[in-house]
Amino acid sequence: MVGMESDIDDKVSPFTDMINGALFYSALFSKLRGRLETDGAIWTCLNWRSMVSFQKAAFDARLRIASMLVWDKVCIGTGGPAGLRSSYELVALMPMDKFKMVDRGLRDVVTIKWPTTKPTGHPAEKPEALMDFLIEISTRPGDTVLDPFMGSGTVGASALRLGRRYIGMEMDPGWFAYAADRIRGVSQQTVLDPHSLRAWGGGQGVGA
Repeated sequence: MVGMESDIDDKVSPFTDMINGALFYSALFSKLRGRLETDGAIWTCLNWRSMVSFQKAAFDARLRIASMLVWDKVCIGTGGPAGLRSSYELVALMPMDKFKMVDRGLRDVVTIKWPTTKPTGHPAEKPEALMDFLIEISTRPGDTVLDPFMGSGTVGASALRLGRRYIGMEMDPGWFAYAADRIRGVSQQTVLDPHSLRAWGGGQGVGA
């Protein structure tokens, strides 16, 4: 998980944090863009606070945000006395030139209930149902899903269960081990191409 704020309470403007965040994401998106097939796409989760940073990062990486999915979590989060309590997150779609959605009849709001307490304890965990949805509408069986931030292994579990190949990266050794066990558990129940687990060669990439 990568945040957009520093820990300095008396900074002049938090906008500087957003620009610094955009530099990181721009470098990340550029790397991913270089690995994508011409009909591939990037999905990335964000919230309204990071919208500016993601828009600049996409522009600098020569990518366009073609759609913004609103994920209605149903459950509402905490909130201060001056603000509304959040019950949604955003997921940006950045496609390559030849990318086509599997179903063009889908709307840009999806409702998937998700508790404020994460099942695995990972701070940025997402539900498998959301990953299932994203994978099914933008890939086909046999396609490869690249996940540079494995976390608790949600994307990998969904990808392999849906018959996609998967490459995952994670910097934190503890979460890498957790994700590996979770994904291996799924793969034991699924008929897969043996190359689907080529991520598990012992190396760990960037992630959080």
